[in-house]
Amino acid sequence: MLRAGSKLTSNQYCMPVLGLIFLRYAYSRFKMVEAEILKNRPSRGGRVMPVEASDFAAKSALFLPKEAQYDYLLKNLSKDFGIGSLDR
Repeated sequence: MLRAGSKLTSNQYCMPVLGLIFLRYAYSRFKMVEAEILKNRPSRGGRVMPVEASDFAAKSALFLPKEAQYDYLLKNLSKDFGIGSLDR
């Protein structure tokens, strides 16, 4: 069903598909580590200190900027490129 209506061969779409699988894994790990970091995060004036890339490096996890996060891409790619709704 992935190649339906397309003339793509498997080696033409394998890297983007594998990239999305990796991104989904990295995003899941990012959210798990982010929750752990925020749990112990100090606050000033009632505001929690922002999370930084170095916090993730200390936990051996990748820091994903908002524009590289799976949910952000899922929302914006479906709007920008007319991909339609993508199931998770």
